[in-house]
Amino acid sequence: MINGSYLRKLRKSHHYTLIEFSQEIGCTASFLSQLERGQKEPSLNTLRKLSEVLGVPIASFFLPEEESAPLTYSSDYILTRKENRPTIPFPVPGVRCEVLTPNPSANTFLPISAMHFHLPPQTAYLEELTVRKNDAGICPMIGELYAVFEKEEVLLRPGDCLYIHTGVAHNLINRSDEPCEFFLFSN
Repeated sequence: MINGSYLRKLRKSHHYTLIEFSQEIGCTASFLSQLERGQKEPSLNTLRKLSEVLGVPIASFFLPEEESAPLTYSSDYILTRKENRPTIPFPVPGVRCEVLTPNPSANTFLPISAMHFHLPPQTAYLEELTVRKNDAGICPMIGELYAVFEKEEVLLRPGDCLYIHTGVAHNLINRSDEPCEFFLFSN
């Protein structure tokens, strides 16, 4: 479930009414209200629109309220324990995404978002080639991963790092019979 109250706070901080914001992202005001109350789940496409219009990473919509977040704060760092990482539901069966960066807030500027993906054997990260609105870095840690572009494919082995520019259509595919784990960083 997305954090509906966080979505509401962001919408209001951008001075959108329900009707104005629903028109901006291409849904009904009723659907948006249900998202904010935790009664509906958005599609991946709707999440992308919310992220783009509000200027926050998609991952931020899945993080808990800061007051109840299992984070350790100090003036020097924010710690999230592995067992407390929020996960993002993915449309592809078996793909699991854990959020590594804490929820951005008015008091904290986080220039990147980081996610840890678990990709089952013979599975694509997305259903088709997709264009990201931000630059991204991909780093497999376990297993091999293919970065598929419109005209070529690049094999990534554990420890390799691939930087993908904004606007480049791509997909990530595990073609092996073993699971793959990789990190995705974006700005």
